[in-house]
Amino acid sequence: MKKIFLLAAVSFLLAACDNNDDNPESSYQAAKITAKIDNNTPTRAREASWDPGDVIGIHSIVGRDGENKVIGPYFNEEYKTEKGDGTFTGDPLYFYKPMTLYAYHPFGKVGEADGPDADGIIKANTRPDNQKVKEQRRIDFLWASENGFTAKDPNVNFTFKHRMSQLTFKFLNTAVGDAKQQVLVENITAYEIIGLGFEGTFNTYTGECSINESAANDSIKIDKFKDGTTPFYKHIKHDEFVDPIIMFPQKPGNDKVLLRLYLNELNNEEQLQTYTCTLTFGDGELKPGCHYKYTIRVSKVGLIVGEMSIEPWNVERDVKLTSTIDGAFEEFEED
Repeated sequence: MKKIFLLAAVSFLLAACDNNDDNPESSYQAAKITAKIDNNTPTRAREASWDPGDVIGIHSIVGRDGENKVIGPYFNEEYKTEKGDGTFTGDPLYFYKPMTLYAYHPFGKVGEADGPDADGIIKANTRPDNQKVKEQRRIDFLWASENGFTAKDPNVNFTFKHRMSQLTFKFLNTAVGDAKQQVLVENITAYEIIGLGFEGTFNTYTGECSINESAANDSIKIDKFKDGTTPFYKHIKHDEFVDPIIMFPQKPGNDKVLLRLYLNELNNEEQLQTYTCTLTFGDGELKPGCHYKYTIRVSKVGLIVGEMSIEPWNVERDVKLTSTIDGAFEEFEED
């Protein structure tokens, strides 16, 4: 879980005016929004701090629960941390009453491949190119919303959460004393997951990540890690978790979800044998913000699924930051 505190300070300096429409003397200072985050707290799936140039996007909706709400007046406002120190800056925002703010990461410009459309929807896929360590941030979708700010307390406290699911595997050698069935994990050249969807969308207003049903029951094969060029067998070690992969939350259909291993066993350059087992997800589905960890023992007679745990995919601790507010705060009333 990520905690980002936005400090909003608005000072309205209204000059004296009369009923004349041509009085030009009214002036104001717009809201200045900054975001700070403790660099010692993990802030995304792979790194322990924001990078210089990291950007969050902010939307707004005006209206109360039970009434018609109006999207806007802000859409995909860009807030960047120039130095990677957790301080985000962007164009000033004014707070309308009542208003809900929505924030997401990673930011994308409207109309671009990684950006939202006019409805705030981002299309994405979790195929091997996006599973490279340096590329995973593109699909590690984070989301938060807040509407608790008031004229007396204009602090906006965003709590970001992971909206995708994460899977990690640990592969074990065949048990000692079973020499005829011996398989060493360093001979594994790739693993494949069969039966999940790998294309979907991220709704930056609701935070919902959904698979494209027409592309469900697909497969993904991981044969490289790190920079996307390192062969899998040079990276894998006995009793160590391999790099995690990020998937869309989903409930698999009637077909089983399978894990298939490929080993360095070839006949005329074709795979001699593969090893397959069934994966389960506890309650039958991959849920957002959850990390699924599997221990798989490899043997000539097949794969044995050992320990499987489901853990929250979040940071190790919460961090609370203090804030100060300069000047008075005034809200725009809803018409």
